[in-house]
Amino acid sequence: MLLLGLSSGAWADRWLFYGLIWFVMFAASEVGDAISGRSTWAEALLGIVSETIYAPTSAFVAYRILGVG
Repeated sequence: MLLLGLSSGAWADRWLFYGLIWFVMFAASEVGDAISGRSTWAEALLGIVSETIYAPTSAFVAYRILGVG
C-alpha cells in the first residue's frame, strides 16, 4: 500500500495493472522456491492460486483507502 501511495501519480487509475505486477513477482518467487527445493510444486501452485485472488483485491483496497486517482 505504501508503494501505491508514493507512486499515486504514476498509478492513479491503474490499480489492476499494479496488482498484476505484484502477482507476477509473487508467482515468480513461488516457482523459484519450488525449483530450488525450498518448497514443493504443490505448495508453489497453491501460493500462485492464492495470489490470483489476493494481489488484485489488495491493490483495489489500497486504491480505495488511499483515494488515489
